[in-house]
Amino acid sequence: MFALLGLIALTIKIAILASIYAGLTLLALYIFSKRTKRNWLARLMSKKILIWFMIGFIYTVALFIYAFSYWGYSGLGDYSCIPIGNGLVVSSIDALDGSWFEPDRVQYSRQANIINFAIKNNTICGEFKGFNSSSCDNCFIVFDAKTEKISEFYSPTEYAAFATKNNLPQHGQVKSFIENYKEYWGKLKAIFLP
Repeated sequence: MFALLGLIALTIKIAILASIYAGLTLLALYIFSKRTKRNWLARLMSKKILIWFMIGFIYTVALFIYAFSYWGYSGLGDYSCIPIGNGLVVSSIDALDGSWFEPDRVQYSRQANIINFAIKNNTICGEFKGFNSSSCDNCFIVFDAKTEKISEFYSPTEYAAFATKNNLPQHGQVKSFIENYKEYWGKLKAIFLP
């Protein structure tokens, strides 16, 4: 149900964005036609509404493709995700206190459960709770999405030494899923992209 509402909201946002972008493109074409005095452009501008619909359709298709691409998909409804690179994402349902990512491409059911994390240069560093149902207290994980290498640490001091050596975020710099989500998908992306 929430996914359907998310899809409806996404469709409305794409329609609004495509209309605005089509209008701006039409305005640019109109200004260009007045300055250059090209005959074919003048004929094109005589059918403004048709051209606006055609350009709007092209923008709509492009924005839908982007919205469901790896770098544009933020989730629908109660499912949310953040891309970390190399086709991998950090996911969360209802953005509650836990999130996960699947580090193994061979063993798809293996999920690393994390609480707070930071993403830097396609590397995720965070407070690690264990794989699937296993439990780990005061643990940390570093996963490099480029090399698909996992490093697990069983104490904050172990992690701090590794983070300092490899120029990674320290324990105090990790954030919740909501904060990371807003940082990645917020700002100008939230306004100009679906």
